[in-house]
Amino acid sequence: MFLLAIAPLLMTAAANRPTTQDQPLKAVPELIGTRYCYGDAEVFSVWLKLRVKYINQSERTVILDKEIGKAWYGEKVARTLGDLSAGKYEYNPNIDWFFSDKDKLPNKPNAESPSADFAVLSPGQAFENEINASVVAQYENPRDFAGSVRPGIHIFQMELSAWNHPGEAS
Repeated sequence: MFLLAIAPLLMTAAANRPTTQDQPLKAVPELIGTRYCYGDAEVFSVWLKLRVKYINQSERTVILDKEIGKAWYGEKVARTLGDLSAGKYEYNPNIDWFFSDKDKLPNKPNAESPSADFAVLSPGQAFENEINASVVAQYENPRDFAGSVRPGIHIFQMELSAWNHPGEAS
């Protein structure tokens, strides 16, 4: 059995909780689909479809790239929230950069300010989108296969890019 608890994407340790000035966005993920893809006799891939709600928790307006989460540069899996906070990962692949929608690489945004490429969120407002991710898991086996997640309940964290376009954000 493979179960995955989705930890908040912009997570920090409870003792080090950032203020809304430090972290104006709150990301609330929801697992809406999974697919299992055969790998070999020891491991398989678990495809995760996530719906993420980004909430402006600051007291000012925030402009958010609507493609947030379509690219990421880190995934981590740990047994517990404490292990995740302590850096004790079961799964921590070396990812340079990954676009979840390879057929639609981001374009340079329209010069109009702000264009339809962005969501303008007043305090308390939210924006939702869907992103895809995957992890390598192993079948029930007494042996441990490095770089894969063992059966059980896990905490999953992603590090998302907030800017997915060529050039500087301005």
